[in-house]
Amino acid sequence: NTEAFVEEVLAEKIRETLFEFKLWTDIARTRKYPAIVNGKFGFVPLIGAKNPWDATYTESNLYFPLGEPVTQRNPLLKEPPLTE
Repeated sequence: NTEAFVEEVLAEKIRETLFEFKLWTDIARTRKYPAIVNGKFGFVPLIGAKNPWDATYTESNLYFPLGEPVTQRNPLLKEPPLTE
């Protein structure tokens, strides 16, 4: 199963790089949040997941801001609309 393989690769990557704090790019790319589900380590959908500080992730948490040099080079680029 491809989905199970991807989740196992992500789990192994988390085990290997946990203290390097490089999780967010994988979380944002796959939209899967690592969590304990029914007493076992697994992944849940990112949108709607709660972090350890009891905050819920929304779509707006996935946006990276555009820097000023980028918008100066291409004035047609606009920030994504944030609804919250």
